[in-house]
Amino acid sequence: LINFKWNVYGRFYYFILWVLYSIFMCCFLIVSTIPSHKISWNNQAILLTATIIFGFIRFIFEVRQFIHKPIAYIASPWNWFDSFGIYFAIMIGVAQKVFSFLIVLGIMVLAFAHSLHLLLRPTSDSSSVSSWALKNNWTLAFLLVIFSFFTTIY
Repeated sequence: LINFKWNVYGRFYYFILWVLYSIFMCCFLIVSTIPSHKISWNNQAILLTATIIFGFIRFIFEVRQFIHKPIAYIASPWNWFDSFGIYFAIMIGVAQKVFSFLIVLGIMVLAFAHSLHLLLRPTSDSSSVSSWALKNNWTLAFLLVIFSFFTTIY
């Protein structure tokens, strides 16, 4: 009985749903990814209209699911994923940008720390007063100013 219902009704129904969703996604992707100067205004308007129509059809199917079983619809993890998926995409995008910024900042801090370590390493002079005079050592003065500037900004 189940195989009969699947072969007669279910296969066709879900195939139609898949085709409608695929057309919706193709129209949406074409309109959103191709720059507006490469596609004519007429074609863009047709694709936008098709996207709106197929999106409305998908919305009707979602409303039907909610009306049929509202508690199961709300409790479904797939619907929660649909609701919060955009936030995960935003967080991942921000994390990727922050990660590249932190790599550049880390390289800068490492370069300054290494150069200051080499310039300020202990010498055989054991006096309590340092022999470094910023007037005589322009490299050290420049590095100290630049390092303090960048660490204050970032």
